[in-house]
Amino acid sequence: MRADYLIAADGGGSMVREALGLGGWTLPPTHHYLNLFVQTDLTKLVAGRTFSQCEVANDRVRALIASKNNTDEWSFHIEYDPSSETPEDYPEERCADLVRAAVGAEVEARVVARSAWDTRVHVVDAYRDGRVLIAGDAAHQHAPWGGFGANTGIADVHNLAWKLASVLRGEASPTLLDSYGAERRPRAVLAASQARLRTDFLARYGVATEENAAAVAEQVDSGAIMTRYRYRSAAVLGGGGDDGWVEQLAEQTGTRVPHLWLGSGDGRVSTLDLCGPRFALLVAGPAGPWAAAGEEAGVAVHGIGPGTLLGDPDGAWPATVRLAPGRALLVRPDGHVAARSDERLSPESLTAALATLTGRR
Repeated sequence: MRADYLIAADGGGSMVREALGLGGWTLPPTHHYLNLFVQTDLTKLVAGRTFSQCEVANDRVRALIASKNNTDEWSFHIEYDPSSETPEDYPEERCADLVRAAVGAEVEARVVARSAWDTRVHVVDAYRDGRVLIAGDAAHQHAPWGGFGANTGIADVHNLAWKLASVLRGEASPTLLDSYGAERRPRAVLAASQARLRTDFLARYGVATEENAAAVAEQVDSGAIMTRYRYRSAAVLGGGGDDGWVEQLAEQTGTRVPHLWLGSGDGRVSTLDLCGPRFALLVAGPAGPWAAAGEEAGVAVHGIGPGTLLGDPDGAWPATVRLAPGRALLVRPDGHVAARSDERLSPESLTAALATLTGRR
C-alpha cells in the first residue's frame, strides 16, 4: 500500500509506534487486572441498588464490578499480583469462582471473554514522525479512571482530520500538521495525570479520606479536562502547548465554540452546526464588510442576531461571545475559535490570518 500519510491508530501496543522507535513519558503500573466479561443473572441481588461501578474487597478477592445492563451482563476486573501469578493461572472455573466470591452468592457464572490489563501510563513524545501521525491509544495509555481515554483519542483525530484534509486539498502547508502534537499531547498528559490521581476508588468520585486527600486536592473537574481546554496554538501556528482551561466557554481564542440554539426559518440551528467543514466567520449582527472578505477568502460567513437569518430568540449570544455589533469570530473547522475581531482580526486582515493559521506564511 502507498499513501501520502499514515494515521497510526493501532492501539496501545502500536506496531507503528514501535517500528518508528518513538519514546514517551511513562509511569509504572499501580495495579494489574483480569477483565472478565461475565454472563450471570444478578437481577435480584441488585434490585433497588443498581450501580455503574462497585468496588469489592474481601478475604478472597479484590475487584471492580462494572455493570453492563444491571441484570445479566457484567464486567469483573479481578486484581492479581504479577510477582506471583500470571493471567494463565486463572482458568475459567477459577474465574467463575472468584465472581461468586465477589458477589457473595452461589450464582451461575459464564466467562464469555477475558483479557489482562494494567494501569501503566505512556504518552508518546512525538505525535508526528514525517508522514506518520500517531493517534488514540497508540499515542497515550492510562487507567480508565475518569473516562478520559476514548474521549481523548476521539478528540485527537477531531483535531487532526481537518488539518490533514486541508493539506491534502492544497489549502494548507504540511507544517500545519506540526500543530497536531503541540495541541493534543498536553491534553493527553493532563488526562493521564488526572486518571492517576483517581487510582483510589473513592478519589474517583471526589470523596476525600485520610489516605487520598492529597490526590483529591489535585484533581481538576472533568469539564476542564475534556471540553473547557484552550489551545494556545489555535490562534498562532507554532504557539505550542496549551493554556490549560477556562472556567466557562465564552468564545475565547483557542476554546471550543459553545452550543447555543439559534432561530433559522421555521426551525432552529445550533452554533456548532455553523462550524466546518472549512473555516467560518460568526458575526454579531449583519455580516456587513465581513461578507465580501469571507467570500474572497473562501470562508463561510454567518450573521447572528437582529437583522440576520439566524435569530437569537433568547438574546444569549451577545452575552456569551462578548462581541460588539459588527465584530466577528474566525472559527476553525473543528469548532475552535482561531481569532476575534476585538483581538486584531479585521476584514482586511482575514486572508493573511488564514495564511498564518494554515502555515502558508
